[in-house]
Amino acid sequence: MSDLARVLAEVPNVRCVFTADAVRLVVPGVVEVSITASSVLRAEAIVDPFGDRAALLLVELDGQPTRGIVSRHDFVFEPRTVQPELDFLPAGLHIEVREMPDLVGYTEMMEALADAERRLTSTRDVDAALGTVVMLRRFIAGAERFGIDCTEARAMWEGVREALKGM
Repeated sequence: MSDLARVLAEVPNVRCVFTADAVRLVVPGVVEVSITASSVLRAEAIVDPFGDRAALLLVELDGQPTRGIVSRHDFVFEPRTVQPELDFLPAGLHIEVREMPDLVGYTEMMEALADAERRLTSTRDVDAALGTVVMLRRFIAGAERFGIDCTEARAMWEGVREALKGM
């Protein structure tokens, strides 16, 4: 058994399907992750904040070592540094997010997306709203690097972007 298979087998509630050179990780009711097995640089058994066994993966994505954590509750990943297209802003405007987390859980990303549109309708703080939109887009880009289907998240992000557009 490979180190990757051994470490993942210790994570409760997670199903792993290995194919020729891919591994699909399923956290039931939460998320499916698909990565190329040969891109996994390291797999290490860890304990998550709930005291459960988890797996820390170091995966080469786009030529960069990138962390992912598989737990019984979630899949945690690094947001990606991207500048989203905000067609209603002046060209060349760069928005910096000062408090970008190093890691974000898939469930946290989905909750943040659901909450963002609600918050945008009750604020007129355009700077904070722009930062939120950029941060959420970076979360989605980070998830997509791990082969996560972000169709629902992208649709939610578009709703948030449209709400911002009307501010």
